[in-house]
Amino acid sequence: MIKIIDPKQRVIKETSEDFIRIFLKGALIKIKEINPEMSLKYEHFKNTELIEQIISNNLGSINEYDIITSKMRKLFAKGISSNT
Repeated sequence: MIKIIDPKQRVIKETSEDFIRIFLKGALIKIKEINPEMSLKYEHFKNTELIEQIISNNLGSINEYDIITSKMRKLFAKGISSNT
């Protein structure tokens, strides 16, 4: 599980262009090709579109988890705004 501290400040949404490009295409699709059993669930912050937690199931290796967390760090560094 990845818990996003202060989701109002991080502003990570499933529909943001950066989230799709960096996280979905950059990590999840690649992992899913290797490990089709992997699944993710997003928990949202107080009935908003903001992601507060990402819960991963059936990861095949620590390397897959490392890829996910690496892409999340890249999103944080990019400073995603709610305008994307």
